[in-house]
Amino acid sequence: MRKNLTIATLAAAVAIATFAMRSPETSAQQQDAAKPQGPPPAPVEVAPASSADIASVQWVPGTVVARDDARIATEQAGRVVTIAEIGDRIAKGDVIAKLDDEALSLAVRENEAALKRLDSQLDYQNRQVERLTKLESQSSVSATALDEAKSQGEMMTHDRARAAVALEQSRRQLREATIRAPFGGIVAERATQPGEYVQPGATVVRLVNTERVEVRAQAPVSLIAKMKAGDPVTLKDGGRAELEEIRAVVPVGDAQSRQVEIRVAVTGEDWPIGAALEVALPLGDTAEVVAVPRDALILRGKETFVFKVGADNKAERVAVETGSAQGSLIEIKGAIAPGDQLVIRGAERLQPGQSLDIKNAPAPVAPAIARSAQ
Repeated sequence: MRKNLTIATLAAAVAIATFAMRSPETSAQQQDAAKPQGPPPAPVEVAPASSADIASVQWVPGTVVARDDARIATEQAGRVVTIAEIGDRIAKGDVIAKLDDEALSLAVRENEAALKRLDSQLDYQNRQVERLTKLESQSSVSATALDEAKSQGEMMTHDRARAAVALEQSRRQLREATIRAPFGGIVAERATQPGEYVQPGATVVRLVNTERVEVRAQAPVSLIAKMKAGDPVTLKDGGRAELEEIRAVVPVGDAQSRQVEIRVAVTGEDWPIGAALEVALPLGDTAEVVAVPRDALILRGKETFVFKVGADNKAERVAVETGSAQGSLIEIKGAIAPGDQLVIRGAERLQPGQSLDIKNAPAPVAPAIARSAQ
């Protein structure tokens, strides 16, 4: 027992001596290594903010709508056998719904039989006319009998034409029992269920093409002279802003609201149908504003901000609000002044305070850009 205590005492003494012999420099190096290192300098490209004369705008409400949005109806009466589900994506020409077509199939078979019967009768009558024509030349029958046979043949020909039309009508009705999509889209609503009986003209589904969309907005009649198809306009949804083009200006104003309708072409994947947003319509007069390249804007949720090159080439995050647009420039409001260098490439993963490795030579500040009233 005493021997074990002696060994333990000697081991403790050796550990204390080893700790005491460590140099202060070694301890400091270990402490420095333990400190967390910051992110490395981020490679970026920059461009300056500038002062620009941009036309002032009037913000009006707009709604994203589908250019193809239809309530598909049936042309035939019948019991619904199958129908597409809500949310199904349907290609042009695909089956949306099918009606019970047994009675229509029987009608087609009946009309086919009637046409064949008339074909046989007409064939017999034509041969009869040929025989009577020969006999009439030999003065064996009267001309009246021949004329009567020809008349009956002509009536049979008209009856056959009418039967052929009836057959085509029954075939068309049979085809209409299968309801197909007039354009590609998504089934947004279903107005009936399998087993229900529908009448001609009854809505079956609502089909919406989500790939061909546009923004519908109302503009004051006074602005119609300042807008035309192809003009750029800014669309804004919260902190997000996009530059799009006017597709059409409908030059027909409402007598009560004094408004005209404009349509702005957009991409369906970017703007969901039914979304409410704002449209910047040019007023014609210009104002001097601070403008930045579009590539400098970073949109995250409802936040819009830019990264400015701050002191010691470090990233400084600045919140901004967007305004009207002109070409590749967009008006902003915030703590940005003309001449400030902004990150336009490589800003997606930047962190505030991160060092910057600027890869391009900062461009000089551009002079104010004049824009005439439209």
